[in-house]
Amino acid sequence: MKRLMKGGTWIFSVFLFCLAMVFSAGSAGASALSGVTAYIDWDTLGIDMGNPSATLNWDYEEWTAWAYASNDRGEEVDNKLIDYDYADASVTDAEAEADGTSDRKKSYSQVDIPGYDNEALAHSTLWYYAEFWISGGDSLVTFEVDYYLEMDTTTGGVGDWAYGKGNAGIEIDNFVTYEYLGDSDDILGEAQNGSIFLDDREGRLEVSAFFYEDDWGAFGMEVRSWAEAETAIPEPSTMLLLGSGLIGLAGLRRKFRKV
Repeated sequence: MKRLMKGGTWIFSVFLFCLAMVFSAGSAGASALSGVTAYIDWDTLGIDMGNPSATLNWDYEEWTAWAYASNDRGEEVDNKLIDYDYADASVTDAEAEADGTSDRKKSYSQVDIPGYDNEALAHSTLWYYAEFWISGGDSLVTFEVDYYLEMDTTTGGVGDWAYGKGNAGIEIDNFVTYEYLGDSDDILGEAQNGSIFLDDREGRLEVSAFFYEDDWGAFGMEVRSWAEAETAIPEPSTMLLLGSGLIGLAGLRRKFRKV
């Protein structure tokens, strides 16, 4: 009887150990991070008139800032502001910011999930739109500006996933001739199952269009970022199989002892 109780206790201990491993495996190393930043350096904005006698006259301008963040807990913030150059949104594990208050017109989004079986999303966009007209003669009009994009996607283990995307762009539009031109650059990547993906780039955007005297047109700028991530509980079947095997070995041990 004592031997039977001793064997049963050992089997039960093995079962509890395997059960604990199943539930702890999900939280061990489960993490996902996605951070994206896109900005245009307004201080480097250059406007070149092909005809030195021509003048660009600003008439109207408008900012729009949009920030969004959500997670699988049901938390959500959707903040879109027209005629404003700043908006932010923040929930557990996610935050976004569209900031046009300084020379660096920035879009920033980040998702940082430290635990298992979660997902979150963040994105932000900053738009600038301005209308103008040309006086003093016909001219080619050129806009130039520096930009920068950065992305960090990191995952902690099997089943974890992180995705990021950033964009910076400018555009010019002639309302009379219907000429529309744009220049932009993107950054895009993802990491999964314990991998890491990092990227950054910088450069200068340029757009040009021809305007006759008294033509009306518009100049636009946009920076956008998107971050998304999720973590998953590792498949427990392997641990259950191990536990079953150990319990089976315990049974065989008892059988051989009886023999």
